[in-house]
Amino acid sequence: MLRGEEEPRFLISAGLEAGAADRLTGIFSEFYMALLTRRAFLISTFSDVPGWDSVFDAPFINWTSADLDMDMMAPLRIPRHLQGARQFGPSVNVSQYSFLYLVNNDTLNDQIFGSENLQDSALVPGSKFLLVASNRGRSIKLFDNPHHRDQLLEWGLTSHTAATCAYRFLFREQQHVLDTFQQDLDLLKNKSVLKIGIQIRAGDNTFSEDTGYPTALIQSYFDCAQQLDQQLQLTNPARPIVWYVVSESLQVCNAVKQQLGSKVFTRLDLHAEHANCKETGGCSDVPGRALQQAVGQMLAFSLTDFQVNALWCCHYKSG
Repeated sequence: MLRGEEEPRFLISAGLEAGAADRLTGIFSEFYMALLTRRAFLISTFSDVPGWDSVFDAPFINWTSADLDMDMMAPLRIPRHLQGARQFGPSVNVSQYSFLYLVNNDTLNDQIFGSENLQDSALVPGSKFLLVASNRGRSIKLFDNPHHRDQLLEWGLTSHTAATCAYRFLFREQQHVLDTFQQDLDLLKNKSVLKIGIQIRAGDNTFSEDTGYPTALIQSYFDCAQQLDQQLQLTNPARPIVWYVVSESLQVCNAVKQQLGSKVFTRLDLHAEHANCKETGGCSDVPGRALQQAVGQMLAFSLTDFQVNALWCCHYKSG
């Protein structure tokens, strides 16, 4: 395309009205769809959701895109914000633009990424501009796809490295993100210490009203971590072990610190916010702080050696 040998085509990742992890997992799948269909890759946003360029630099390609107007983004809104039929507004040239809405549709995601030839599938529109909204990661599923597995392997990817490679190719955390989590990163990069990451997901309602979390459920996380801790001590009793505890509930973090003391590292100075806090509530007066904290926590959690998380939670599993 850059040499003018091919007609330029674009895949634009729509700025999903959701949390950071949902948006990221969708982006990874969309990025590989763009590569495999020979499209330039862009990321846009809309509404009150903060853009990725507020927390990330683009180290290798310029994925930034001008925010698209509401006629353009209309068919990509989540159901509770959708007005009328899922279709473009009247100002959009539908001969040039098409959309693919994959949010929460596990069956369609499995089919498209797991078995379809993305280059000529009837499920993937072939227009010049393809707008995609997704909150489902299928970078592993792509390696089951007989049409694309060999190409991915030829690029040096595996099912377990594809998501990380996409992240590192597209994004570099900005300095203000690293500065906010410097004390976390200093500890977690210490190779002499074993780190067990424990994520206690209290629920989105916590962002607007922090009521804590049932003690019995918190204990189940610690029982799991304690078993892991004991096994690790058997193999290397002299090596220190720290539990890195994260939760959107400050009450949970305080309770954990009081109970376990120096065994635990947790942040008691951060007021958690959802990246889509305009909807979940609890927004601060600092623009972009919610996304900054979400990205910083995922980065920090990714540096732990072992992880105990809620099965259904995407946020820290992304880390």
